[in-house]
Amino acid sequence: MELYELSSVNTYSREMLNLPGMLLITDQRRGATLYYINKATGKGHIFCFDPLCNHKNCPASQIMLVRKCGYHPKDNALYYSIGKATRMGTEVYRLDLETFESKVVWKSDGNLLMHGFEVFGDYLVFMVARTEGGYDAMLLNVTTGDVIPIQPPSGKVFQSFTVINGKAYATFTDSSAYYRLDASLSYYNEVDVPVRGTYFDDNVRIGKLMGEQEIRGLAYGNIVGFEAYEMQSGKRWQVYKGEVPLYHKGFDGEYVYYTEYEKKGESYVENPMLYRVSVWTGEVEELCEITGYLMEVVEFEDTVYYCHKVYVDSSPQFCYGKLVKTEDGFVAEDFEIEYP
Repeated sequence: MELYELSSVNTYSREMLNLPGMLLITDQRRGATLYYINKATGKGHIFCFDPLCNHKNCPASQIMLVRKCGYHPKDNALYYSIGKATRMGTEVYRLDLETFESKVVWKSDGNLLMHGFEVFGDYLVFMVARTEGGYDAMLLNVTTGDVIPIQPPSGKVFQSFTVINGKAYATFTDSSAYYRLDASLSYYNEVDVPVRGTYFDDNVRIGKLMGEQEIRGLAYGNIVGFEAYEMQSGKRWQVYKGEVPLYHKGFDGEYVYYTEYEKKGESYVENPMLYRVSVWTGEVEELCEITGYLMEVVEFEDTVYYCHKVYVDSSPQFCYGKLVKTEDGFVAEDFEIEYP
């Protein structure tokens, strides 16, 4: 198993960021603060390596949220933006993970950045909100530090920009269609994807199957299953359709992870059992129970990680862990956090 590999799946991960040997997370015990999980030991520590720091103005307390960060393996640096609460700021910072020195590498004209940084070759792509709506896509060369805008087709404005397995996809404000870009980021080819997507990689796109009757009060409406569309062949098929509403939690390129709702009295509540279904065979596996509110499931280097929210003395806390294979199936093991 490699120490680090770029994700090949668009998982929409907002709670965990993969780095060599560590997993970045947000801990809320002392207010939103950036922590990391040591993959070898399974223990969490504050993302600061100064033993004399009081952690009031260091990157751990300034960055706070994983969703504000991006990592590029070429220069082994963390890129991020600082903004109030969950908002992004107007500048891009670079944090050298060897020296832990931080500096501003780009400033906008005052418009906020959009969450997320995408790795494309020797570049990072980030989005900046336009005053009149939509976004400008910016290309940062991590070797030279140069930043230039990516030019959309004539008359179009970017809505999103995603990189999967080294391939770039974009959407625009005038339609929901996806376009694939060439290596030079100058030619756009519309991708015929007739599935309303939740997850996708460069081979298959996963969409939601909606129930015939709307059930109010559920987090994602009345989702009852998944369908798939294979980009290369154009094949479309039903992956799974259940008898009860469900909530999708993640996709690793092979399996879609989900939980089910069960009716209690006049309302529906989420069952703690985590399931996964194979996109290719439709086989369903019952994995294990994860207490609290399961927020996200992701896979890095063949390890499945999860984030769930629990309440301690009526205060919400984010907890993180991984699925461990045993003789009797899988178990969920939360990571231990060591606080300074």
